[in-house]
Amino acid sequence: VLGKGDRVRDVVGSYEEKAREANAQLTRSAQGKTVAFLRITASEIVLYGVQQGYVGPVMYQDLGLTPHPLVQQWALKERRVSISVDQLKLLQADHLFITFDCLDSPTIGDERKLLDSREWRQLSAVRNGCVYEVDFLTWMNYGVISHGKKIDDILRVLA
Repeated sequence: VLGKGDRVRDVVGSYEEKAREANAQLTRSAQGKTVAFLRITASEIVLYGVQQGYVGPVMYQDLGLTPHPLVQQWALKERRVSISVDQLKLLQADHLFITFDCLDSPTIGDERKLLDSREWRQLSAVRNGCVYEVDFLTWMNYGVISHGKKIDDILRVLA
């Protein structure tokens, strides 16, 4: 419509090249390790799936990371699912990426109370120092810029 087809192809091509290079790096460094992504609010824990949404296509498809088996089981055809604290205990992924959503927090910091729970501290990723807090606006967004920043965040901790 705007006559920018060539520019769009260049931008998309650059993203695809970045994703291919990152995938190759992560194939070596994250081989055999599982990952999951959680959006934590004051009232719920949201697990993002593999197929759709802000996170899954980048992490699992573009970068080839291995989702924890429960990610596939619980969010098989869903973009995201709410999970309970009891379910969280079962999510023993090697690496957890998390972001905090303060939208429904009655007071500042309520969304972080989960981090003080026994269930949280018993997660293997927590015990092993493999939990990575990422920027909410970047990770809860679509687009080449946001997706590129997600790749940067992942490479920073896993490559």
